[in-house]
Amino acid sequence: MKAIFIARISIEEQREASNSLPAQMARLERYCQNSGFETIEKFSFDESAYGNNSE
Repeated sequence: MKAIFIARISIEEQREASNSLPAQMARLERYCQNSGFETIEKFSFDESAYGNNSE
């Protein structure tokens, strides 16, 4: 089975805690390896759903 995974943070606390982008990416990689998934794409981004609206 193939996998595409996405890591995202939206608040400052996530950047500094165990939910940082590198921590999320590492957890997703481990999950895919342990589940026998072939990772074909990886995405990560740092943005909030609020305040990113263009006018």
